Amino acid sequence: MDFRKLGGSEKAAVFLISLGEDLASQIFKHLDVGEIRKIGTLMSELDKIPQEVVDGVTKEMYEKSVKGGGIVKGSEEYVKKVVLKALDPATAAEVIDEMSDDEGKSGLEALKWLDADSIANYFKNEHPQIIAVILSQLEINHASEVLKALPEQLKTEVTIRLATLDKVPVGVLKEISNVLRTEFKDSTSVDTSSSFTGKQKVADMLNQLDRHTEGAILSQIEENNPDLADEIRQLMFKFEDLVLLDDRAIQEILKEVTNEDLILALRTANDEIKELIFKNMSERAVTMILEDMEAMGPVRLSDVEKAQQNITKVAKKLESEGKIIIGGGDDVLV
Repeated sequence: MDFRKLGGSEKAAVFLISLGEDLASQIFKHLDVGEIRKIGTLMSELDKIPQEVVDGVTKEMYEKSVKGGGIVKGSEEYVKKVVLKALDPATAAEVIDEMSDDEGKSGLEALKWLDADSIANYFKNEHPQIIAVILSQLEINHASEVLKALPEQLKTEVTIRLATLDKVPVGVLKEISNVLRTEFKDSTSVDTSSSFTGKQKVADMLNQLDRHTEGAILSQIEENNPDLADEIRQLMFKFEDLVLLDDRAIQEILKEVTNEDLILALRTANDEIKELIFKNMSERAVTMILEDMEAMGPVRLSDVEKAQQNITKVAKKLESEGKIIIGGGDDVLV
């Protein structure tokens, strides 16, 4: 890639990526929507940018070089953050949706660019079934944040409807997508892959929430439908469930867990979990962890729970990659 052969918009895209999210979003605020859409699309399409191109572009624009080891490509996530910092949520969703129009994104797809509070506020007066369908189309982390941001009286009903939603009719998805296209201004098609396991989606979402919110939702579900609450609990994986894993699984988890998370997580862990973890670490590592725990002052319970959540997320990720087995029930492993 020769920076001298790049067009003005391409050079602008390279330069904005090199600046980072905060500075890039400040510049975006001074551009019109058309310019943001054009440059933003180029930013999301750029592959790994050689350092000499970055240096050439920045030298041309500011007559000084950017030092470093090159810049990774401008991902959709990067563009999302820049655009959302520069524009109000509705306009940002419109811009991102139109940027992705050539890929056939649906109106529902545009929601992934909005923050959880904006989505919850926008749909809080909709029927719980509609909200459940919308949550079914979002990534687990995003969906759990939206659920947490919903009004208290809605959380339980939406969760129950999502848990019992094992198939979403394509017609319903298209209807919701059409409404969103009207609001966020156009897209083309909708994903017709509509089958999923509602109970598992709810279990995964609750695993992402703090224990207070998770407990409150499960308790209310239990009042309405004890069997459903029990099924969801069985699908959830909590920090305390680490004792159900074998040594090899614990060792795999420890490879990807930070010492900071481990020290915090063990703060309230029972002796059984501590023993299981420590026996899968070297004596030197155990000694260092114990010394750090002893030297640590008071910590917030929310920080401890967050660290425990991080460890369970690692376990779930490793399971999804086929590296460890969580549970197994009555299945026989061969």
